[in-house]
Amino acid sequence: MKKLLLFFTYKPVLIFTILTIIAGCSTRSNLADDFFDSGNYEKAALEYKKIIENNPQNWKAYVKLGECYINMNQIEPAFDAYTTALKLNPNLNNIKDNIKEIQKKLSQKYISEKDYDKALKLNPEKEVQLNISEKFISEKEYRKAYKILEKILKSEPDNITANYQLAVLYNKTDRPSKAKIYFDKIIRIDPDNSDVLSELKLISERKKGSEKYFRTGKELYDYEVYYEAYETFKKSVELTPDYKGALYYMHLALGRDYLKKDELGTLWDAISEFGSAMAVYPEKAEHHYLMGLAYEKKDKKDYKIPIEEYKKAIELEPDSKIAELCKERIRKFYKDKKEIEEMEKFWRRK
Repeated sequence: MKKLLLFFTYKPVLIFTILTIIAGCSTRSNLADDFFDSGNYEKAALEYKKIIENNPQNWKAYVKLGECYINMNQIEPAFDAYTTALKLNPNLNNIKDNIKEIQKKLSQKYISEKDYDKALKLNPEKEVQLNISEKFISEKEYRKAYKILEKILKSEPDNITANYQLAVLYNKTDRPSKAKIYFDKIIRIDPDNSDVLSELKLISERKKGSEKYFRTGKELYDYEVYYEAYETFKKSVELTPDYKGALYYMHLALGRDYLKKDELGTLWDAISEFGSAMAVYPEKAEHHYLMGLAYEKKDKKDYKIPIEEYKKAIELEPDSKIAELCKERIRKFYKDKKEIEEMEKFWRRK
């Protein structure tokens, strides 16, 4: 009793201070709540901030501050306030729901502002990733879109949206055959998907038309009507840009047309076309044979490059008709070379 008396005797200032702080906090809290209830969210937010300054562990003040920001349509500071409240009190389930909703709104905001890294960092869920990959496709950032979609499909191979976006990406980059693979995959998962069925029908119709042009082009090519063959193969490629056979013969036909003109400029054009054909089918021999002919015409004294091209063709298809033509050209080269050397010796003796 004596000790208690002494406390009240010698510590009146301390007690008064404590009681004042408690009363002040209570008053400030009431003031903040009054502002909030009356719809004056800006003043309420200022009061809740002062409460937090005095007591940084007051999770309730953070919750109310978050609500003020929501009502003022200030999403980012609301997110920060709610996140801090949840750290202080992890059992706030309703705040968890609020945070999820804010994450969705903020990620959409960042996506619309093209701040995709920020959107993904805030909310890395698949829905956000797919929204971003769709944006990348529309912006022709195909590699970035592919990277996101590949990652999603590794963990969720039957994700219809990811498969659809990848099919669209391949269509936009002139690879309908690859697009068809992913459209087919979607139909196996969702057989009645009308959008995908329409896409597959269109790919099929274009493929049929492309095949028809290819057959006609090949007939023209075999009849050595090269420019008309080129034009026909070109139509085939326009319908199906990744039709390698049509693309290969399109370059060969145009190259052969240039080769017939036998002019220096067109010979270089021919060599360029045969090089493009080689990029399509590097394992084939015909373009090497034709390139050898072009180099031979370009410089009749240069034996080295044409012979190298003929030898490559023979190596690639040793039992083919092309190989026989190449061997004949090489024999002719050595025969001509021998005759020239003998003629030079004769004139030197003279």
